[in-house]
Amino acid sequence: MAAAEKPQGKIHTLASLSMFHLSQPSLRKVDEPIHIGRRMKTIALQSAIGGMALSMAGMFLAATGHLPPVAGAVTQEIIDVAALLNALPAALPGKYLKSDEI
Repeated sequence: MAAAEKPQGKIHTLASLSMFHLSQPSLRKVDEPIHIGRRMKTIALQSAIGGMALSMAGMFLAATGHLPPVAGAVTQEIIDVAALLNALPAALPGKYLKSDEI
């Protein structure tokens, strides 16, 4: 009968996690993942949209004959590296949290 009273599996894990967050004296533990998620989303969108825009510009130049195939391939690789380097700060910890962003 005691085993039936204890939550099992994911429900137990979620209940324990929520009790941990509710027992903290501040909301920083809850606030931090929200800020990290927003920061990562912003950086991912910048990298994706910037990379696609530069690739489309390169394709336009290649279609009009202003960019030879080998130069186009090299340019595309440079664009890819630039997009990756732009996304690199997402792996680094943030400098500060602003509570007014929530």
